[in-house]
Amino acid sequence: MIISQEDKNIAVKQAVCDENIVYILGAGFSAYAGLPVMSNFLTKSKDIYFENPEKYKYFEALFKEFDKMAKIKNYFTSNLFNIEEILSVLEMNVAVGGETKIRDNFKTYIKDVIKYYNFDKDDFRLYKDRDLGSLDEKPFSSKNDVINRYGYFAASLLHTKLFNMEETHYIQGELQFSKDHYSIITFNYDMIIEQIKKHIEFFTGKIEDGILDIYKLHGSVDGDIIPPTWAKSITPEMKSIWSGAFLKLQAATQIRIIGYSLPITDSYFRYFLKSALLENNRLKKIDIICYDANGSVSKNYLDFIDSQFPNFRFVNKKIDDYLFDLKNATVKNRRDFLSFDKLEEVHEKFMTVKTDDERLFNF
Repeated sequence: MIISQEDKNIAVKQAVCDENIVYILGAGFSAYAGLPVMSNFLTKSKDIYFENPEKYKYFEALFKEFDKMAKIKNYFTSNLFNIEEILSVLEMNVAVGGETKIRDNFKTYIKDVIKYYNFDKDDFRLYKDRDLGSLDEKPFSSKNDVINRYGYFAASLLHTKLFNMEETHYIQGELQFSKDHYSIITFNYDMIIEQIKKHIEFFTGKIEDGILDIYKLHGSVDGDIIPPTWAKSITPEMKSIWSGAFLKLQAATQIRIIGYSLPITDSYFRYFLKSALLENNRLKKIDIICYDANGSVSKNYLDFIDSQFPNFRFVNKKIDDYLFDLKNATVKNRRDFLSFDKLEEVHEKFMTVKTDDERLFNF
């Protein structure tokens, strides 16, 4: 992967931080917000279609293509409720037959489904009239507490502080200095973190570039996307994003993977991660948080990460518990301000205090 000298210089400057912590976010991170994952994407898209068949009329043609694939089960084991498997088969038809309309349609289909379930701008808290001064446990949304959970996470990554202005009864905010620099690499198309980051700007003023960099390896609903198929080619438009993520991994002192099961089919990311870490001399920890119902996820990681690496930790827990613990630690003993500086303390406790289920795993 060719990386410009300018990008390398920026990476070197940021590498002087005491800790360069990279969060890698998979589908499980966004699932708590109600976003569809590969296993329920088709079902959720049908809910949308039957709710508004005129608006999503083009779904019909795609559903017919999906239904035709039932023939595959006469010959092969296949999960035709999993959208990744469905689209991968269709992608082969496109690659061999040269038909691009299907690809364009299912890219639009994916984006429309994600947009439907993404947070709405009206879900975020509006500060009007007498509500202007209420700094309570719902600083980001008065209607949707799930937004507040994600808000505590994003605000912690930004080192945010919110406080009441007694004279005006208005909430003010600022970004605080920290020895920890956070970055996000995500496979998700949604805009959850970006929406909350923008909302935090409402309190703190514009957040400068380089503070909480976000690299969306598969694209985003507000632009182009790489569909969830076997053909995950990096488009010219996406190359700079992958290059930026590559540099962040090279400089990382800690890698935290949340809600990503490391499936065997994602060999491209395994090689990407290995390649990025070739020149990393500072990596101390790799932490994985992922719900693992049958032990398959932990096995994927145990097969991938060398057992001699001393600081690899895996916990079989849900992201909502992680967000819940962070919220509780932040609001504890609060007075007229909220300082979002508990992430490191909460993360370490979350990784070390095991549940009964986790004691069944040997790491």
